Amino acid sequence: AEKLQQRRLQQQLQNDADHDDMSTLVKEKDIACYVGHTYFANYSKLLAAKRDQTWFATAGAGGTNAQYNKFYGVVNVDAFQTRIDPKELKTKLHKQRRAEREKKRLHEAAVQKEKQALVQKELASAAAADDKKDDEKEDATTAAESKAAAAAGNETEAAKDASNTTSDTTTEATSKPAVSDEAQASPQVPQPQPSPKPSPKASPQASPSKVVEHVDKKEFSFGVRYNYWPEFEDLIALNITQSQAKHGDLEAELTQNAVCKLSAFEYGVLKEKASIYLETTWCKESIEAGVNPFGIEIMAPIEKSHIMAVMVYCNYDALRNALCATYMRLSEQETDDAMIERHSHFYWLGKYLREAVECYGTEAHKSETKRFYHGMAHNTRIMQDDEIKALFVYPPLSTTSCMELALNHCSRPNNNSSNDVAVAPLILEIKGFVCKYFDCAWLSDVCYEKEKVFFGGNRALTVNKCIDYTFGYDHKLFVTAMKYIPDIFRASSSEWKINKHDDMLQETKDAIRNLLFSQLNKFGDNASAAKYPDNFGENGVPRTQAQRLAQFCASTTEVRMHYDAMYNYRAYAFLSSLFMTATRTFVELSVIRELFPNVTTFSLIRVPLTTLTFMYLKSFISPPNQEEEKDDHKDGNGDDDADNNGQPLRCQIREFRLIDPKTDAMSIAQVIQAEEKSLAALQWTISSPDQVSLLLQYSDTPVAVKEPTPPPVAVVAVQDDSKTENEADKAKTEKSASVSTTTTKKVMVKRIVKRVVKKKKSQADVSDAQASQPGAAPASQT
Repeated sequence: AEKLQQRRLQQQLQNDADHDDMSTLVKEKDIACYVGHTYFANYSKLLAAKRDQTWFATAGAGGTNAQYNKFYGVVNVDAFQTRIDPKELKTKLHKQRRAEREKKRLHEAAVQKEKQALVQKELASAAAADDKKDDEKEDATTAAESKAAAAAGNETEAAKDASNTTSDTTTEATSKPAVSDEAQASPQVPQPQPSPKPSPKASPQASPSKVVEHVDKKEFSFGVRYNYWPEFEDLIALNITQSQAKHGDLEAELTQNAVCKLSAFEYGVLKEKASIYLETTWCKESIEAGVNPFGIEIMAPIEKSHIMAVMVYCNYDALRNALCATYMRLSEQETDDAMIERHSHFYWLGKYLREAVECYGTEAHKSETKRFYHGMAHNTRIMQDDEIKALFVYPPLSTTSCMELALNHCSRPNNNSSNDVAVAPLILEIKGFVCKYFDCAWLSDVCYEKEKVFFGGNRALTVNKCIDYTFGYDHKLFVTAMKYIPDIFRASSSEWKINKHDDMLQETKDAIRNLLFSQLNKFGDNASAAKYPDNFGENGVPRTQAQRLAQFCASTTEVRMHYDAMYNYRAYAFLSSLFMTATRTFVELSVIRELFPNVTTFSLIRVPLTTLTFMYLKSFISPPNQEEEKDDHKDGNGDDDADNNGQPLRCQIREFRLIDPKTDAMSIAQVIQAEEKSLAALQWTISSPDQVSLLLQYSDTPVAVKEPTPPPVAVVAVQDDSKTENEADKAKTEKSASVSTTTTKKVMVKRIVKRVVKKKKSQADVSDAQASQPGAAPASQT
């Protein structure tokens, strides 16, 4: 077998030697062997490390030192700019162009009008000169005629007739040429045409309507976008043409670049690999062009130049960083021309990579995970939806579908810092519904990274989570939960409504509940007694949010809650088991006291007024049992309040407000009348200042309830027919005595006479009665 193998090798060498262009064949074989080599990735990194990278030391956003990490640090929040919607920008541009065209038309109309006025003035002066010449000619003709008539006056009558006839003929003959000469000498003057009245819209006084810009300040853009296609209109991008490129094609750009380049051998390897990938079944059947504005036909196969551009971006760190640096301004003062000049070194690479992503890419909602991860430095703005709602990233953005890979690429926090939790980097979980990405895993030398590239920024990316590098919790979730917690205990007194857009996610509800549990466990011995569950555990809550919640609870002195909101499933019904009593009577004031130790005023909106409501309130504000106090204070320390005449206050709450209560069971007046005395015994007062709400206040001194003045008493005497005469005389005597006194009390005696109704007997009863009496006559005779 070894001999056979040697023979084959010798035969192959002989065939290669017989080849006309042996050097070319040897080179191709070397490249093919190099492509399939196991250590291709490591060798590529070694070659990239040997290149001169001094240019990249100052390249990047703001001139910072680039770290050559494609999964970390590309997004810089400080460089965000407020994004203007291209539709609004296009509308504004169309209005500006329309206004310019209208202004130009008005200017041309004014110039044309001036020209017409000059022409009319010249024509009028020419007509005046012609009229003057005609008048002079008519005067000369009239003088000649008068001389001829005077010369012929001495002739005879016959001669006069003949001369008159001759003169008439001469006059006619001379008048006709004069008229024709006048007609020829005076050209027809065109009548000035009335100039059309300009419409109100075209009047110079009417200025174009002011464009009102509606800019959503929650949408931000990052970097600069370039437009490589002249037929495609992009109002946001910087237009760069092929004539501005430093090189004629991709090969010259990669091998002859003055900024960063590949060797001829590296380019040959890259080209050979692209050819191999282009012939695969996956590339032929699964990758095809979609709808795009760049002139590439739909369902067209991907080209070799696009594959090479993606491979350069994935596998050559130096070239990738050099390309990305041209999409970010070095400073705010850098002009657009300077940006185009820097990017002209990478015109073809940027163009082919953009086409690969936006033409041959996949929409984010069609991916398997639908979540993409990218690392960045700690920043509080990126955590808040009120600050940043949508993000449009114009430079190439490398992400991975594996969060562990993003964690490995993040720079570790400084463990020596006292506040290392605050400076720990973040892992952004990004979502983009219709934003396109290109899956580079099958072209990358490190396929396990599962790299996905977003490029162009035509569609928005949203930050779904901000995961802490050290402890793994989501900062964005806690920020959102802390936004809702103050609203629970500071309810509005106005009518309470819920919109569909106000619905909270289940994970946000769980975070709110667990945050309140963690705060309640800090009160007394709740943590050791495990009174409330500790679902977060140690270091499960961001330090800033825990401090913020503790400060809110300690500084709150007035709590206002809404009864209906605590039982609405779209609001805070998930907290009803914690804050409401089992009978739905009132709020668990003991929990409120533990959560807010300094609370003095508690308000509840739209609570039903029932007897159970005030029974619960009185059980909470009533002083402790004296017998229990004696048992608890046998050492004599419980006699401090012996000299105090008032009742001690059991809780810190000194005021209860029942705002706009429900009076289906009891009205406000009935409640005051029923509970005033019992509350006064506990040194509490109850009133209704606005006749709509109830106010319960604690008094430091005993409360005395003033009895109302009784109305005049009306005495009603009932007398029966069976009264004796002595009782009647006694009543008359008392009446006369009461009338004779000086008091104004008037006693009214009402006599009620009972009537005895006798039932009419029937004929049969009468017959029976007569039959029972001896000697009685028959009924018929009677």
